[in-house]
Order: sequence, then structure tokens, then C-alpha cells
Amino acid sequence: MSRFTYAGHPRAGTLYEHNNDLPDAVSRIKRFAEKHSQPVSWVINDQEYLNLEGLLPDLLRHKAGGDSILVTMELTTSPDGVDKMDTAAVLRWIHQRCQEAGFTPDGLWSLKFYPDDLNAILGLPEHDFAWTRNLAGSCWHQLGIDESTWLGCPFDPYYVAPWNAKAAAQKGDPQSLLMLEWLTRDITACLADGHPATFSLDPADANRKYAGGFDTEADALKYSVALIDEVARQRAWNETVVVNINEEARHYQTEGHDKDVMLDGMFRRFHELAQSPGVKQAAYAEVWAYYRRKHAQTPQSLFVCGDLDWRKGMVSGASEDYGRRPRNDVSLLYQDSSCQMGFLKSRGAFAVEAYDYAARIRDLGDNSPYPNSAPTQAALGVVRYQSADGALEVDFSVTSGAQNGSQLLGLVLWDAPVTGAEALVSADDAVEVVRAASKVLFVKLHCPDDQVHSYHFKLAAREER
Repeated sequence: MSRFTYAGHPRAGTLYEHNNDLPDAVSRIKRFAEKHSQPVSWVINDQEYLNLEGLLPDLLRHKAGGDSILVTMELTTSPDGVDKMDTAAVLRWIHQRCQEAGFTPDGLWSLKFYPDDLNAILGLPEHDFAWTRNLAGSCWHQLGIDESTWLGCPFDPYYVAPWNAKAAAQKGDPQSLLMLEWLTRDITACLADGHPATFSLDPADANRKYAGGFDTEADALKYSVALIDEVARQRAWNETVVVNINEEARHYQTEGHDKDVMLDGMFRRFHELAQSPGVKQAAYAEVWAYYRRKHAQTPQSLFVCGDLDWRKGMVSGASEDYGRRPRNDVSLLYQDSSCQMGFLKSRGAFAVEAYDYAARIRDLGDNSPYPNSAPTQAALGVVRYQSADGALEVDFSVTSGAQNGSQLLGLVLWDAPVTGAEALVSADDAVEVVRAASKVLFVKLHCPDDQVHSYHFKLAAREER
């Protein structure tokens, strides 16, 4: 899936000391998308859908061919009688302008969805405003960028909790606001304290030399294609995998290397992947529709990624800890409707980061992050694997320093004798989730107070999907 945005930025003029020629940037993006038969999700602002002689007519023709058009919630104009702080009024005004322009948006984009925004959306008539339930703009692990997102934001598509856009909807919450995160990131780099803006599929990020970007466009493209491949590989153990790149037209003539080279190479790789069995390239509208058909609530997701950054020494914009990281490390992220947990093989079996979505403070009127609830005292005992009759039985013990009842704990058994094609057959009552990937087992369990507790579960090969 591809997404390019020119939301909220001028059509022409000087931006970041570079020429900003919006029509030129859009035409170049379209040219490479068409060359490689790739769909695009265009994000436009109110200046564009009011300017019917501008880019909109051409984009509407592309929409008929499979592209998607999203609109921004933040107005760049100041229409009479519309309070920009009144979300419902803004969305009604946008809806009316889009009707006059002859199209219905596919979704709504914003850097910041606050609880008041989400509840205003839920209060609008669904018949006319179904598109406002399709959300985009959340960025996983984008700490310190635009003050827009924080650690722990769900990394895969998720149904949004109406009390906080950075948490998945819980049991009893409406399962209608579906969020697609906007940048796919190098998870190993993020968990190893890399600068998160650098390690992404945004061509501008790979080109930002001052923030750790690559020295040549060939290296920037090599890294980006490696990340595309790593994300696509996750389909071996997940029902739904979304690969997404972002290019803001305001950056097209700015910062670093030739974006034509980057986009041509990235789109070429997307096209090659689209030829693989079971892979579908789609714009946002189709992804929202498919995801709702496939998943009634936020599903479990497992993301296993190796170290993609071959550079040695210090990287501009990254912490010293990242420079000292073990090379060829492996990371794992787990997400479901209740939590997210992040692991690094070099740091052992227990989570580097663990976020309980229900722990976010409600009714603050903002998207305040929740605390990192990774356990500080836990130890994994001896792990035993026994194979018989096509099944794998696993036994292990855990000692936890939990003080307040049964602690929900996540751990990863690295170098396990599994391929990712296994499913849970049976388990002790205290074992809540077991997920297999290549040489990796993720386990979510309950660990009683401050004692050694033994666990057992059984896996067998699952049927092919």
C-alpha cells in the first residue's frame, strides 16, 4: 500500500529554502506509480478541493482507477461561520465542500486526533459520514517528532479507543474507528534507541543526512527496499500485513538525494512483491474495507525484524546506545487489543517496552502516553522442547517480582525449533497467548507473585490459509 501526502502545504513558492512546485511533485509521483502499476492514497487539504481548476480533477480520475483520496481535518482556510475548534462543524463543512466538488472522501487524516475529535466523529450520522470513521495519521514510535505521537502507539492497523487515539479499542468500546498508521519503521533500530524519524519508509527520512540518513541515494534505496522486504515477510505468520510508504510533496524537491531514484526503486519492489501469491497492492480505501471484513476487532500481530542498518560507527541523530548495539540483532513486537510489547534478542527474553492500552489515563483531553510497564524483575528458567507425532511440547519456568496479584507478562523464546507455521493446541490456564514465527515463540502469560512457576503448552502445524 502506498500513500503520498501534500496536506496543508502551499502549492508553490519557497519552503525549507527549496522550490515547492506542487503540481510538478504530484505529476512525478503519479508517473512512477503508473509506471509500476501501483495505487496511491492522496491526502488533500481544503485549498485543493476548493480549487477545482487545480489538481483535484486529475486526482478524481485516478480515484476512479483505484486510488484513494483522503482529506485533512485541519483547515488551511478560515470559512465564515466555522469554528476551527469545533470538529463536528469542520467535518460538516468539509463534507459539503466535497459534495460540491463531486466526490466523497475515502477517509480522514490528521496528526492529532483528540478524544473530543473522536467523539464528535462518532456523533455524526454514519450514513453521510462513514468516511470519517476511516482514520489515518498515527505514527508508531515517532517520539519527539511534531509532538504528535509517542512511544507505544499501535504499530499495525487498529480499532481506536474513543478516549485516546493512541490506544486500541477495548471490550465495550465502539469498534468503528479504524486507524491506519502512516509510516512503517525499522523496529530493531527504534528499540535499540535509534532516532525513529531516520529509520522509516519515508524517502525524505532516508535522505536526511543530519538525522542519520544515508550518504548516497543508492544506499538510501538499498535500506528502504530491505525494510519493505522485511515488512512483507511478516505475512508468513500474520493474516494481514500492511506495507506503507509516505512521501510529502513538500519534501519532493528538498533534502538530500534524487527522489525520482528512490520512488522508482521502491515502486519497482512493490510491483515485484505484488506478483507473489496472496499479496495485494491496495490504496487506503480498499485496505479499510478489507480490514473490517477480516477483523471484527484489533487482532494479534507479530512483527519480527532483523538489523537492517549496515553502517558502522556513530549515526547522526541516533543515541550512543544505538551506536553500541550488537550487530545482527533481532527484534519482536507483539500487539493485540490490550497491549503492545517490544523485545530485543540481545536483551533477553523479557520486554524492553510493554504498554498496557487500558492504562492510559482517560478524560485528560489529550493523547497523553501511558507508562512503560515492562517488568523490572523477572527471570526465565530452563526451557525444554520435546517433539512427538508432529507436535511440539514446551516446558519452562519463570520467576517474577510481581507484588500485586497475578502479573500479565510477555516473553520471547529465541531460537525455538519453530517455523511460524505452528498454532497452539493446548496450554496451561495461565498461558494466555502463544504465537510462533521463524525460530521465535512469543508467550503471554500470568505470573503469580514473587515465586517460581512452571508452564506447559503444545503446538502443532496449522492448516495453510
